[in-house]
Amino acid sequence: MNQSIVMQLQLLATERSNDICDLLRKALLVATKLGLHEFRQWIERELNGYPGNTNVPEYRKARAELKLINPYNGLIPIYINNEEVTDALCNVELRDPIENLQTLVKTLTKEGNYINVQLSHKEEAFLLESQRDIQLPPVRKLSPNKAAMAIDAVRTRILEWSLELETQGILGDGIVFSKEEKEKATSTPNINIQYFQGVLGDVTGSSLAQELSITIGKGDIDELVRTMLEKGVQHEDLAELRKAIAQESTIAPDGSLGQQTSNWIGQMASKALTGSWALGKSIGVGAASKMLSEVLMSYYGFK
Repeated sequence: MNQSIVMQLQLLATERSNDICDLLRKALLVATKLGLHEFRQWIERELNGYPGNTNVPEYRKARAELKLINPYNGLIPIYINNEEVTDALCNVELRDPIENLQTLVKTLTKEGNYINVQLSHKEEAFLLESQRDIQLPPVRKLSPNKAAMAIDAVRTRILEWSLELETQGILGDGIVFSKEEKEKATSTPNINIQYFQGVLGDVTGSSLAQELSITIGKGDIDELVRTMLEKGVQHEDLAELRKAIAQESTIAPDGSLGQQTSNWIGQMASKALTGSWALGKSIGVGAASKMLSEVLMSYYGFK
């Protein structure tokens, strides 16, 4: 009997010095041969990165630090007197392919540097405008240890999965699995993705992304208003939006919203921040900005 590929997985997973991509590719082979399609999807996302419309597992979420670049004193911390805004800016998701994370860990840890998590133009503008006097450029820094923890989490999950396969008697002869092993794999809950969702997160798709997948006919102002009302936007705020749209009848070729509509989204995000979005309703500032932008982009025909 040839050496079981499941046992090979265990040997690879127990040694941190082994390349994480090699481990994932071998796990991909096992998941594919056993017909575990959702587990295969998780492995592919680890190898290729997580698209922006999907959830990332909990272990790929991290807390970064906001700094200002002072030309005389180097990096100095930013203090924001609003917990929700701070969370929106500091809580980041590591969506890169795991090979990129591995490279960052190897290089930056040796050099004692931090990962630079890019700020969006709006986030950067907000941090610049929040400074009263001299406007120093903001940056968002993340310890490479956070990326190392994500890599270790993947290694541990594959080890747990391979051990569960062994427990169920699914080992394979080399890289070949019997018909009985394949049938057992697809019918045993303990080795399906649902069993690992507590630690992997939702790897089958994002309910939030589906909820925000809004389609509006291009230029259909009535449908736009109805959708906004359903999402809790108040009539007086919609009147302001109508004015902004009337002043900006077109949108930039790259899909960038105009100044008036962007300002309106900013005002609505502030309402979400203060809890005055709508009577009896609440929404986070990040979710508010995302939803409003998506609705308007659909209205302008960029979706």
